[in-house]
This record gives sequence, C-alpha cells and structure tokens, in this order.
Amino acid sequence: MKRLAARLPVALATFFISLLVTAALTRVAPKTNAPASSCDKLPATNATPAATPDAVSSEPTPPADKTTRISQQAVVTFPGVGRVSVSALETLGEGLRLEFHDASTGNLLETAYVGGSAEADDIVKPLIKFRVLHVEGLPDPLVVAVTVSPGGSDCRWESAAVGAVDGKLVELTREHLEAFDEGGFYYGDLGRGRGFGAVSWDFIWGDESHISPHQYELKIYKWNPKTASFEWHQVLRTREKFEDGEKAIRSLGFDLRDVRRSFPDFKDLY
Repeated sequence: MKRLAARLPVALATFFISLLVTAALTRVAPKTNAPASSCDKLPATNATPAATPDAVSSEPTPPADKTTRISQQAVVTFPGVGRVSVSALETLGEGLRLEFHDASTGNLLETAYVGGSAEADDIVKPLIKFRVLHVEGLPDPLVVAVTVSPGGSDCRWESAAVGAVDGKLVELTREHLEAFDEGGFYYGDLGRGRGFGAVSWDFIWGDESHISPHQYELKIYKWNPKTASFEWHQVLRTREKFEDGEKAIRSLGFDLRDVRRSFPDFKDLY
C-alpha cells in the first residue's frame, strides 16, 4: 500500500501532462477538411486566370490606350495595294499622325507624322484630319492630311500627302506645307501650263500690326513623276500688301482654292 500511495501522484501527474500535450497538438494541426482562407483562394501572380465567356484567346487582353483619340477613319482603295484603313490619330505626348493598315490583315503599311504633338496641359488640343482627293496628273487617290495647332492670336497649320507608288504607300511631300490662318494650301494643276504640284502661301511679318495688310509669300513644289514626290521649285513674293491671302496669290497669277475649305471641321478656325 505504501508503494501504491507513493506511485499514485506520479501516475496522475503523467496522465494530466499527456492530456495537455494532446490538447495542444490538436489546436496546432489544421483539419484536412477545413475550408481554404481568402488568401488561399487568390491565384499566384504569374498564374493564368481562368477564361471568361467573353475571352477569345488565352492571351491577356492589353489595356485600352486612353491617351489616343481617333479623330477620323476611312477605308481607301489604292492601286497595287488594295483596301487600306486610314486613321487620323491624336496621342498625348506624340506627334499627330496618319496610320495606314491593310484592311484585311490589319498590318501597318505606312505612318505619316504631320504637325506638332498633343500635350496633357494644352487648353486646346491640336487636331488632324484628312481628305481623299482625286486629281488628274497626281497619284490617285491622294490622301491629304491637314493639322492645326491653335494659338493665342493665330493657328499654325501643316499639310502632307500620301499616295501609292509602285504598289507601296509613300509620303509624297518631302517638305511639309506650313502656314498660319492667313495662308493656305493647294494640290493640283498649277494653271497656265505650269504642270501639277503642291503650293503653300502665307503672310510675311513687317512693321505692321497682325491684322493689317501684309506682303505674302508663295512656295511652289512641283510634282516629279520620276521621283514620285513634290519637289521644291520656287518662292514668289508680292510687291503690295493684301488683307486676304487668296487675293495676294491672284496678284502673282495663281488662281488656287485653299484645300482647307474642303474640311468641314476647320471652317470656323481660320
């Protein structure tokens, strides 16, 4: 009995210690049928997300470019090239441009940068538009781009032309046409047997005020079929001062219609 009384406290202590250890192990070990936590349900950062009903491929869809505006778009058929989608694009921080894509495959065929760039802090953003011209004696069709960068007291304008040459789209204006509101642009027959070409005209600053009559300067770029480009030809200047640009160029023997007049979006800007 004495031996049993002596062993009883030890056995009880051992029994209670085993109960405590079992309880501790039960708390630490997770249950195999326990639901996963919200973190367990998140896919790894490099995992491919499950396809949705709207998905058309397993490739991730790139985010939409919210800094680019398509100001105009049309499908134009060029000889030797076929149907081409022409887009006038205005992208923040980049130059205004025309992009030419194959209408069937979407492949980029040509890009023509015209004018300045649109910046996020511009109060009035630059604009780009184009017209499809059919002019005898020049590549047909002729896509003419015109851009305008509004300013405080005047606007800066720029123009370029793109056409098909030997089955490829190329920019035909080696030097872009430039003018302010008082000037203008022209593509076509120069009249009086001068041939075909592109023309820009603009006023010349003197000691007069901005709205006063000015002398005008006419720049002529003749069409050269051998090089398939508008090449610089000559510069003419009026002797007298004029309030109107078209009157000024008529005094030099040219009867030209400003191509900007065929752009409805620009009618209130000059």
